[in-house]
Amino acid sequence: MRLNESKTVTIKAGKYFMGDPCYAFSHDTDSWDKICDQLHDDDKKDTGFVRLKGHIFPVFGTDHGDGCYESNHPGWTFPVDAGLIGLVPFEIIEREPKEYEELGQVVTFDEDFVCSSDGQTITLGPYEIYTGYPEEDEDDYEDDEQDDNWDDEEEED
Repeated sequence: MRLNESKTVTIKAGKYFMGDPCYAFSHDTDSWDKICDQLHDDDKKDTGFVRLKGHIFPVFGTDHGDGCYESNHPGWTFPVDAGLIGLVPFEIIEREPKEYEELGQVVTFDEDFVCSSDGQTITLGPYEIYTGYPEEDEDDYEDDEQDDNWDDEEEED
């Protein structure tokens, strides 16, 4: 199995940077290019598990690309500039803490944990990051259409 074919994997306990992995790597190395090459291989785009410097770690595409996403942990939001959220093993982070501290979270897992994505919610152990928008209720959509038609009728008078 290739590393980026699955959307669920068990990750080893340890210390990680949680956020957009682009914030963890220097532009002076080829590490970021190696990650992108694995994620954009063939048909597999922006979701998967990558291998770098002897580590395998999860990287998931967000449902709506770049932005700022909320989580199930109060006060934690995740800015995104590469359309990705993942967990970077602390040992391979190439930037200084001041360069990434405010752009994600440093978390420590005491036990192995599961990571997954359903396309809208990225689950990293006990943490969920919401990258999709709640679906509109069809009744709400129909009400909006009726409101739009009402506006058109008013304009015709």
